[in-house]
Amino acid sequence: MCEGGHEAEWELRERLGRALKSTARDVLLLLYRQRFPRQNQNTAPIEVLNRISRCRTYLQNNPAAESRIKANKELKFDVPILYLLLRHTCGLSKKDAAWSSPDKLEGNIEILRNLRNDDAHWTQGDSSLESLEEAWRDLEFAIINILSKAGFDEHIHRYEEDLKNIRRGQAPRRIKVEDRVKEELLDLYRTSKKTSLQPLVWAGAEYSFHRAINQTYTPVRITTLVRGEVTEVDVAGVLMREKVGMGGGGGSRMTVVQGETGTGKTSLLRHLATSWADRTPSYLPAVNRLEFLLFMDLTAAAKGAFTVQDVIQELLPRSCGEWQHSTIIDALARAGDKVMFMIDAFDERYEAFMEAFKILLSKCPRASFLVTTRPHCTQDILSLCEQPYKVVTTHGFGRKAAVEYATKLLKMYKKEDDLEDFINAISPYEEIITIPQLLCWSCWFWVEHGMERFTTRRKVFASITEFLLRKMCHINGERVVAKEVPRKGEEWLDHVANLAFTLAQRDQTVLSHTCDEIKKLKKDARKLKLPPYVALSTLMQCDSRITSTGEQFAFQFVHQSHASFLAAHRIANILCNNARVSLINLLKQVKPKQNKLILLFLVGHLFDGEEDVSVKVLHDLATLARQFVNFFDITYYLDLIEESNYSEKLSQVLAKHMPRQANREPLLRVPVSASGKRYEMEQLWLRPKELRRFKSLLRILSQARPARVWLRLCEGPRNDDLRPVAGHKVVEGDPGEALRLLTIAYRDSTLYELIVTDCTFVSSPVWPRSVSCLIFQRCNFSSHLSLPSGLDEVSLKNCKDVQNVDLYGCDANSIRVSSCTNTRPPRLPNRMKETNFGLDLGDLWDELGEKGGGTTPAL
Repeated sequence: MCEGGHEAEWELRERLGRALKSTARDVLLLLYRQRFPRQNQNTAPIEVLNRISRCRTYLQNNPAAESRIKANKELKFDVPILYLLLRHTCGLSKKDAAWSSPDKLEGNIEILRNLRNDDAHWTQGDSSLESLEEAWRDLEFAIINILSKAGFDEHIHRYEEDLKNIRRGQAPRRIKVEDRVKEELLDLYRTSKKTSLQPLVWAGAEYSFHRAINQTYTPVRITTLVRGEVTEVDVAGVLMREKVGMGGGGGSRMTVVQGETGTGKTSLLRHLATSWADRTPSYLPAVNRLEFLLFMDLTAAAKGAFTVQDVIQELLPRSCGEWQHSTIIDALARAGDKVMFMIDAFDERYEAFMEAFKILLSKCPRASFLVTTRPHCTQDILSLCEQPYKVVTTHGFGRKAAVEYATKLLKMYKKEDDLEDFINAISPYEEIITIPQLLCWSCWFWVEHGMERFTTRRKVFASITEFLLRKMCHINGERVVAKEVPRKGEEWLDHVANLAFTLAQRDQTVLSHTCDEIKKLKKDARKLKLPPYVALSTLMQCDSRITSTGEQFAFQFVHQSHASFLAAHRIANILCNNARVSLINLLKQVKPKQNKLILLFLVGHLFDGEEDVSVKVLHDLATLARQFVNFFDITYYLDLIEESNYSEKLSQVLAKHMPRQANREPLLRVPVSASGKRYEMEQLWLRPKELRRFKSLLRILSQARPARVWLRLCEGPRNDDLRPVAGHKVVEGDPGEALRLLTIAYRDSTLYELIVTDCTFVSSPVWPRSVSCLIFQRCNFSSHLSLPSGLDEVSLKNCKDVQNVDLYGCDANSIRVSSCTNTRPPRLPNRMKETNFGLDLGDLWDELGEKGGGTTPAL
């Protein structure tokens, strides 16, 4: 009995030691890999330990441990080393009470450490079978608690199985490397760790993409260039294997997805990862046939040396805990064309990752590669690849996709009934429709504020800015009150706005992290007690490149519209604080394209408060804005008026700068002064898109009252018979609404010449009070039309059914009709028939009779 008892004791002791060296050590390594990178970005573990005197002493007394930590070979870290790193470098509690409590994560780590120490110093006679049984129970208890408290619940079952196998005297269950990698990838995508954006939290509210939203992909517009022609493709088209462009020989399939920030590149990769994990969409056979789909987010790995091992370690930590990364790569190579590598944000890690990319190409020559980048880096990436390739470009949402995406977001917040109002509110702002990120933020603002934040473009971007500032302050422990930006946030906004204006003057977009401007912003952030990089990344985009000398950061504004908004914020502050400053001088170095946006936001800033805008500033605004309008397009003036909340003062100033059409040959007669000089005619061209903005158009038209107005009421191509060209969309305005606008605007004034083209009259409208000349071109009179009295001249050209035009009430001295189709001539005033005054009908009626089937009247 005694010998049998000793044998059982020895056996359990050996199995306990094996479990401590394998399973317990693997659990602590898993925890270390989770915690250390979060707490110590771009820092080696030996550097962190050397900052702590107690740890330095330990390392001096344990040179073997110091050597392993210096080499940073994680697979060679044992329990004592992992305990040292977890306790001092991973952000765990510093209180001894936590490390002695079995209810805490720290206390369970301490249990494993004590068990490992007891095992290392065990000698015969130190323990009994009962004490070893108790130690085994402590081991199981500590491992399960660590996994549970650290958020590794999905690993519990596997480690429980490993402990059972060891206890039975069997080896821990080891599955094939291929199965482990596939299992880990499926778990990664199905838990949305790679397929959902991280939540944004501020002031107690959480806004995030939920998995339910991402299950249905909202497609962005994607194009490819084939033999000089731009062709649109869908998701399946991106994955097609045809050879578009040649970079040489080789078997790897290479597709580069290029596009500006926020246009949907990463969303496309997330969708493919989710589709592969779910195995449901039948329209993606190219994804379903894959056995391995590796989604490598290069921005997630922040190592000093950027290698294949770093990326594989970041993507597959569980598999790397059991096998060397080279073993994993070999398994992927054996899978051949059943493997696809999706590499996101290659441009942000180009210099550091290009060698690793070449290694992947050579190790897995039959695998497919799907790479995302911004356009400036496309050619550099293609130069690394010797295989056939193709390039596709993402352009963001079209209107249909934007509506679909907004529907999903609003439905999540139970606001689907607001969809139509929301889409109408954002329709004037193209960048919000196009860029998914801005559309998502705008949906959040709608949920919080409704229509309140969408009356002007300035309010939309003010909402985005306030949201980001409040989030920054919340993260840094500031108390955030609803609808208020803390003082720190306002001060930081002023600093960044100053930089935005400076960059606009220089026509510069990107700044190195070592430049004077960024150094100053870091200093300003520290004065406000804000973490510099967190503050900088709030209103700017932080891009990083990892090189042999370390990680290099560059800063730029994410969207041009936001940069212009910030620059306008700075200009508004300057104008409010110094009345002598000239707006024209402030903007003279800024390029016209950016000037146009800055002026728009500036008007919103100036007219948002209660302070009166000076005449000097108004004059400068109108002078600068004049370059962006012409007689055929005053859309920019309408934008400014709407941005000012329909300010009458601004409308008056802009009206004085209305575009003039000089030396234009008139369709009829041009007024002549007493001295015989021809007047310079003021002409305005109004289309359906201007007429839809009734309120702002009425504001400026009532002030300007140009002598000649051209109503071109149809947008889109039409045939000679006035029908739409097949395959083209035609938008036609309402002539009744257009003439009502002119009637109100010209209530006390004369409209010298009114030209109406491309229009269908279904009823007789109300005409402006005083019109001198009336001209119809390419009009369809489908019903009776009475013209206003007091007309001097009337012209009908290329019109249809002119017999419905009633001229009996006109005192016209001249009527011209040409190239019209009808069955009989228009009804003329009796005196016109008697005198034939001013009307040459000799050949006209022959033409009308020939075209319209009518007869030539006897006059």
